[in-house]
Amino acid sequence: MSWKIMILIVCAGGFGTLLRCLALKTIPAGLLPWGTLAVNGIGCFLAGVSFVLLRERFPSFEPYAPLVLIGFLGALTTFSTFALESANLFLAGAYGRAVLNLLVQNGVGLAAVFCGLCAARMV
Repeated sequence: MSWKIMILIVCAGGFGTLLRCLALKTIPAGLLPWGTLAVNGIGCFLAGVSFVLLRERFPSFEPYAPLVLIGFLGALTTFSTFALESANLFLAGAYGRAVLNLLVQNGVGLAAVFCGLCAARMV
């Protein structure tokens, strides 16, 4: 991987991190941590779209896939925050909410990736 691509991945990651921070600060938590769900759901959808577009529709741009998939989307989505929030719900004794969070986050993530793959293939 070239230095140019690695530097661009860092820049894309910074942008993804800023968007995640903004989402987590502006979307209030309620029954579930909605900000985390939003960035993970959107990120999963965009991962599906990006994968198809960069691999199937515009293969000449495939060398830039790491910018989007690793840099931007890797920083935007947040497994560590999801895991920490789930653990904190368990530790607080909110077992039902913790299990609900695990099921909803993973369900939305998988559904969003499939929707992104399908949407991009329809383009």
